[in-house]
Amino acid sequence: MGLQFEKWEGTGNDFVLVDGRQAGTLPSSWTPDQIQRLCDRRLGVGADGVVEVSTFGQGHLVVLPPAEPLEKVLAGSTGLDS
Repeated sequence: MGLQFEKWEGTGNDFVLVDGRQAGTLPSSWTPDQIQRLCDRRLGVGADGVVEVSTFGQGHLVVLPPAEPLEKVLAGSTGLDS
């Protein structure tokens, strides 16, 4: 079985949400190119980034495409730019 995920959207940003407890290769071990291909709006799922939720450490790991600086994505989803 392939990777199971959900796509969440809010305030103009959308993310692929992955449960880090499932078996298989998770986004935290992907290359930046693999993440960019998944997030491609024409050829992939289409998203601003990938969020892998896990029970380790702080509880979540955010993996973003290199083309999207973290500040830009967070500003769009939290109102930090206003």
